[in-house]
Amino acid sequence: MSKFYYLLSCFILIILFFSNCATYSITYNKDSISSQQKKGYEVKLNNDKIDINQYHLDENNIEKIIRDNKSKTISIVQKNVNSKIVDIQTIYSENDSTEIDLIVIDGIPIENKDTFKYFIELSSITNLQTLEDASTSKIACRRIDGKYLIINLE
Repeated sequence: MSKFYYLLSCFILIILFFSNCATYSITYNKDSISSQQKKGYEVKLNNDKIDINQYHLDENNIEKIIRDNKSKTISIVQKNVNSKIVDIQTIYSENDSTEIDLIVIDGIPIENKDTFKYFIELSSITNLQTLEDASTSKIACRRIDGKYLIINLE
């Protein structure tokens, strides 16, 4: 009878061990990952620490995302690790050498002083426009005098 209890104990321990797994595969949801980051999780993109709120990734280039509750990390692995990710300032300086007064990404205005803080995976850009029409330009409830760059993402 003691052998039965020994095997039962081993079986229960094995089940407990595997049922308390701390690593989960999750789907890409930027808002959810951002929420986890605010709760203390560290977000890594191909093993480099990032602030997910400052990155715009191409969802089609994400191979897997692993959330590890023990180490409080979320690891994003890309299919193509050589995919070009650049800061916004690089995008507008390559697009037009003149000064841009405002950058709008998917309807969200970004001030020029913050352009080096935000990064975009180039393959996620669907449309890129430089506009200049001060007489009819109103973005974010304010008049824009000068050029502005509109970036639409997937």
